[in-house]
Amino acid sequence: MEKEFPWGTEEACFAVGSGVGFQVSGFRGQVFPEPDTRNLAPGTCPGGCHYERERSDCQSSRKTATISYRMSEPRFPPVSAEPYVTGPAPLSCPRQTRRGEQSLTAVVFDLDGVVYRGRTALPGARKTISWLRQRGLKVFFLTNNSTLTRAEYIHRLGRFGIPCKMEMIYSSAYACALYLQENGGRHPCALVVGEGGLAGELRRAGIEVVRKLTRKKVDYVVVGMDRKINYRKLADAQSAIFRGARFIASNRDPVYPVEKGLIPGGGTIVAAIQTASQKKPLVIGKPSPYILKVLLRKEKLDPKRVLLLGDRLDTDVASGRRAGVLTAIALTGVTSREEIARAPARLRPHWVIQSIADLPGLITKGGAS
Repeated sequence: MEKEFPWGTEEACFAVGSGVGFQVSGFRGQVFPEPDTRNLAPGTCPGGCHYERERSDCQSSRKTATISYRMSEPRFPPVSAEPYVTGPAPLSCPRQTRRGEQSLTAVVFDLDGVVYRGRTALPGARKTISWLRQRGLKVFFLTNNSTLTRAEYIHRLGRFGIPCKMEMIYSSAYACALYLQENGGRHPCALVVGEGGLAGELRRAGIEVVRKLTRKKVDYVVVGMDRKINYRKLADAQSAIFRGARFIASNRDPVYPVEKGLIPGGGTIVAAIQTASQKKPLVIGKPSPYILKVLLRKEKLDPKRVLLLGDRLDTDVASGRRAGVLTAIALTGVTSREEIARAPARLRPHWVIQSIADLPGLITKGGAS
């Protein structure tokens, strides 16, 4: 289980035995395994929160221990006191442009590794997005993660104090649905290897979705991240492609950032099906500029006045440059400064910042407080 953890001091109970753990009282929390009452050392919980033992009261006859823990904020990469920024001329908010500056009208954020990691918001995300909106910039969210519907992304962002509407969310699942609406012909049928977000967006667009291969003709095999992948799903996808179904990938991201580090991404499943079928997929999400161009067209935005902030060179920067928008990388995701220095020119962002919290330092305030 991975849930948010409230900061502050809480009382925790520890029980020794099968399935033991300590659980914070006073909220619907989470059990964190702890193997032995004799070894209650400081550590880090699965949600990324650091805890330190303050006191313990062990009763050997009952095999229980009451421990008080002081919780602190997750240990993400620190936000620099001075923004780490590299890039060309400074940016500015609308109507605040000075000579040599580029006036922005919109900022497009990647989500995983930029706004949050796993189920925990990154420091400064809420304040930065609020700061942008107060200064008249439009804000959008563009993610390759196909596991959630747009409605579920609205709910998740709302939990972080970031309100948004459906038209502000552009996901790879939504992009696949748009693509099939535009190119799938009449009443297309798709075999989905992925989670509820991908299937849900396709159904919302009027695409018939099947989760198992039957005698019914399948027109497309649409693949995204699936944390319950199994051999049967791989075999069904292979068989459908052999029978003539077109292979569509929501993305090819090899890894996915969470609180504890990186886990396999949707690209690992796409690669397995490509190996089994010997067919290359059509990739709809980033680095394809398809969904970003849809956003620009729908919102009537000038690409030269749009900034895309992501955490990957091969997806965020690649799609941004192909769509003609400005690009920036935050170092809170999967990309390091060393990787940026080694990257070819086509994959280098216009700017590099330490985290989303440094974005206001990149965008010139033009005298605004």
